Amino acid sequence: MTRIFLSLCLVLSWATNVFATRIQGVIYDQQKSPLPFATVYAQGTAYGTAANAQGQYFLDLPNGNYTLVFRLVGYRTVIEQVTLQNTTLTKDVTLPEENLILGEIKIVAGAEDPAMAIMRKAIAKRKYYLEQVDAYSCRYYTKGNNRLLKAPKKFLGKDLNLPKIDTAKGTIMYLSESVSDYYWQKPNKSKEIMIAAKTSGQPNAFSWNSAAEMQSNLYENLVKIDELGARGFVSPVASNAMLYYKYELVGTFRENGTEINKIKLVPRRRNDPVFRGHIYIQDDTWRIHSAKLLLTKDANIQFVDTLKVEQIYRPVADDVWLVSQQKFEFNYGLFGFRGVGLFLGSASDFKVNPTFEKGFFTAETIKIEPLANKKDSAYWDSVRVVPLTAEEVDDYHDKDSLQVIKDSKTYKDSLDKKSNKLAWSNLLLGYTYSNRYKNYSLSVQSPLAALSYNAVEGWYASPDITFYRRNKEKNTSWAVNQTLRYGLASNTFYAKTGVTRLYNPFKLSALRVEAGHFIYQLNEQEPVSPISTALALWRVNYNPARLYAKNYVQAIHRTEIYNGFMLSTGLLFANKKMLHNAQSLDNASKYQANDLIVHDFGKPDTWYQFPEYNTLQASVRISIKLGQKYMTHPRAKIITDEGRWPTIDLYYRKAIAADFLKSKADYDLVRLGLKYAKSWGLLGTTSFNLEHGRFLTSRTVYFQEMAHFMGNRVLIHPSGEGTFINLPYYSYSTDAYYTQFHAVHRFNGFLFNKIPLLRRLHLSEYIGINYLQAPKAQSKDYMEAVAGLENIGQVLSIDYGRSYIGGKYAGQRVALRLAIF
Repeated sequence: MTRIFLSLCLVLSWATNVFATRIQGVIYDQQKSPLPFATVYAQGTAYGTAANAQGQYFLDLPNGNYTLVFRLVGYRTVIEQVTLQNTTLTKDVTLPEENLILGEIKIVAGAEDPAMAIMRKAIAKRKYYLEQVDAYSCRYYTKGNNRLLKAPKKFLGKDLNLPKIDTAKGTIMYLSESVSDYYWQKPNKSKEIMIAAKTSGQPNAFSWNSAAEMQSNLYENLVKIDELGARGFVSPVASNAMLYYKYELVGTFRENGTEINKIKLVPRRRNDPVFRGHIYIQDDTWRIHSAKLLLTKDANIQFVDTLKVEQIYRPVADDVWLVSQQKFEFNYGLFGFRGVGLFLGSASDFKVNPTFEKGFFTAETIKIEPLANKKDSAYWDSVRVVPLTAEEVDDYHDKDSLQVIKDSKTYKDSLDKKSNKLAWSNLLLGYTYSNRYKNYSLSVQSPLAALSYNAVEGWYASPDITFYRRNKEKNTSWAVNQTLRYGLASNTFYAKTGVTRLYNPFKLSALRVEAGHFIYQLNEQEPVSPISTALALWRVNYNPARLYAKNYVQAIHRTEIYNGFMLSTGLLFANKKMLHNAQSLDNASKYQANDLIVHDFGKPDTWYQFPEYNTLQASVRISIKLGQKYMTHPRAKIITDEGRWPTIDLYYRKAIAADFLKSKADYDLVRLGLKYAKSWGLLGTTSFNLEHGRFLTSRTVYFQEMAHFMGNRVLIHPSGEGTFINLPYYSYSTDAYYTQFHAVHRFNGFLFNKIPLLRRLHLSEYIGINYLQAPKAQSKDYMEAVAGLENIGQVLSIDYGRSYIGGKYAGQRVALRLAIF
């Protein structure tokens, strides 16, 4: 029976396509200018489409009689009756501008605008419409078209080799289309299967357009557009929208016998995260009919200067309206580049409240079919719901034709010959030799960036050299990293080499083997940056970095054993030896010794030295991200959401005493960590990091093997989780047990956006607490209250920490964080 049923379905599907007839035409305004991106749908059916940028549309329908609806925000809806019988029908349509009237409503000076009452009713119905539909599915078409209006000839010292730019309308730099089947179910389950993808000039590429990324629901209190702001933007119909918006009734018009209210959105405060523009509310039902919205820099958006959002809702079932078309338009200017972009989404073939089989929704939220990019032009002509403009047709043709040339060895060699030339800028930016045809590169770090100073070596250079080769088809790679290091004062050469093999992109699997003779800090998390070490020595003769030499060989393997469960294993054999300050330095006698100093808050400083020793270590780490979501790309697995549960990190390290290797370190260390972040919408985001570690055995634990913490005693300290602002580097190091806790709340501009002068700087303020308990090392707990400003010029943060030991004040510190460290 099942086979017969499936066969009948296939026959019916084929028959439907056979007897489909096309209606096509151009949509104009009253001046006969084409209207871009108008919505067209057959009333009472799931069929719909949208016009392109030149107003052209087409729609394939089974033979029969239809009521076609033509809509565009700002224009009156036009309804046409058509009959289709096997022959293509051409029908041009003119949309009149809105004929807005105020009717019987009288607006009295000083009285409340009538729009306020309308919006109260719309807000009261928000939750009803948000929860009205339990599930739906649709066919979703997306198109992205990004244009460059202006660009510098060079960027970071490199010639850009861009095509000639049309400064008037822009030159297409990105053109891509995709077709997906999209499924959604309460409360937040979704699944997207991308069945077709096409990118201009990249015939083997898959589109990054996504139906999931286009979803934006104005019935939610906060509209999330992740790339533009961490807090989200207050919807015009949010439950608290009256606190953020004033509303003005522009006028009303009738559509199918129903009155539509056009309402202007007026922010109560200029810099609140709100929309400007207009929203259209249907009378009596108080549902959203359509919206034409604008976000500007006043709303604290990032990366772009403005974003226009346009939504059109249409009936898809009895008394059910959903967004059938959505458009995002943006413009940007950055580093001498200026451009505009458009992403258009058009939904059709709606099915409301379908029944999904158990297990239909999984952690795989997006799947791109392996043959999605192999569809021919005939296929695209049959599924493309928005016709291409003449310019887009030319762009596909020209770039796809050129790609044959660009893939040739001759062309790639010519590019390499030009880009591989040495230039003075390489001293600052580094140098990369590329072979595009064979897919490999050799990069050398900037000599200036590799230069620094410390008390052990004096001036030293430590350049990185990296060879990288990638298999594009399999998405695997080899990387060989070579780091060389030489200190002038110590007259000692160091080197380390690492080889990394990424071999299974669907399991995120990698193997790294590394060996060398190199210098490390006692805390190998490196709490002190090279620039901080140099500045501290030059300014106050303070030597914050404690360095030792390590001869070692190690292997680390990583793979995902189940979605969200990452397993890492490691094996290390090393010889570790303490280093001493170089005596040939001019200020050698003034610098603090490289011997370890432990600052004990008011007590005499304690100095330690440790012997040279060998250690053999085996380690296992399991990272667990419950609820992790991912996208299956034909060439890789891509994590899209780390889940709403805390990330769990389990770590075990065994130091093995082995006579044949003269390995004396002997202990067992276990560590449990929890990380979590919670968004509070406009109020910001709270994150915490809790970690408990314990030495189960500690027969022989050298100081380097102890648990160390990310302290700070310098002006510039590192970024990252688990860092303190004023904790001495090694005073709490322990071979027993410890607990550390870090919590921070980032307001993301919630406070400073309300201060006239500060809000223009787009600063992000935060407060937090850092706590550490290590009873065997220090009898009293350490705590610091912290606050700071982030996002200063996009790269700088200012942190303030106030320390307490056993509840008593123990000092304070102001420190800087730079995004480049």
